[in-house]
Amino acid sequence: TILNDLAIAAMWAREFGVVQRVAIVDLDVHQGDGTAAIFADNSDVFTFSMHCGDNFPFRKQKSDLDVSLPRGIADAEYLA
Repeated sequence: TILNDLAIAAMWAREFGVVQRVAIVDLDVHQGDGTAAIFADNSDVFTFSMHCGDNFPFRKQKSDLDVSLPRGIADAEYLA
């Protein structure tokens, strides 16, 4: 079983009134496709993914904000 810990935490915090809105920021080589799919129709959860565009998954989900980076990007370019 695969669990999306950020999605579980966001749903728990909203359900129990800890927060009203959540932003999930995913900064790694792969798109946060699972998180994007889970919250696709939920305007109270904003999903942001910055990832390599030429990497798995090859069929991307639509996050609220996706930044697709080129393969082999250097640190200076990434931080700019």
